[in-house]
Amino acid sequence: MKNPFYCLLLAAGFVLLVHPTKAQEYSNIRIVSLSFVQGVVNYQRPGEDWQNAGLSLPIQEGFTLRTADGYAEVEFESSLKLRLATNSTVEFTGLALRDGFRLTQLTIPQGTASISADLKRGDVVSVAAPNMDLNLSRYGRFRLDISPAGSWVRVLEGQGDVSTPAGISSHLHARQTLHVDANGFGSPEVASNPPHDDFDNWYLIVKRR
Repeated sequence: MKNPFYCLLLAAGFVLLVHPTKAQEYSNIRIVSLSFVQGVVNYQRPGEDWQNAGLSLPIQEGFTLRTADGYAEVEFESSLKLRLATNSTVEFTGLALRDGFRLTQLTIPQGTASISADLKRGDVVSVAAPNMDLNLSRYGRFRLDISPAGSWVRVLEGQGDVSTPAGISSHLHARQTLHVDANGFGSPEVASNPPHDDFDNWYLIVKRR
């Protein structure tokens, strides 16, 4: 007489063979484009020269966008927007879909950027700077200022998480600003947000258009 437990295992194995585990669906098909351009703005495809960036330019993974004396806004799906101030650069490190969820990885080596998000559940947005990483919550608005002297993350709405190369993590709420030194190995400093400046006012003008 066969062991009932053995028969149960055999049946379970048969079911797994008939219904194999579903593989993850992954693609780089995203709808991302320049929605606002003012002044001198350039973009670069991997391995190519810099070119002038015009309104409605489709953005793909691996692109780099930079401003000189101009401003730019990039619009993603799911109410995600990125705005660049003058003399700023952003690299679109990862633009992907996995099992229907949007994965967005940005790298900002220098300059000033504002990011606003109202994400769907399962979407992931992260921003890397030379000395820190920012992970966005589902809803929020953030400003990043990246310079050789250090980096600042300002939470204007919502909340987010910042981590440094030293392994220090900080959870930030609205009206908080975090400062990380140039190498990212010092203790982050958290303070209240400073008053709005010209870039913040430009954001408010664009928001009303």
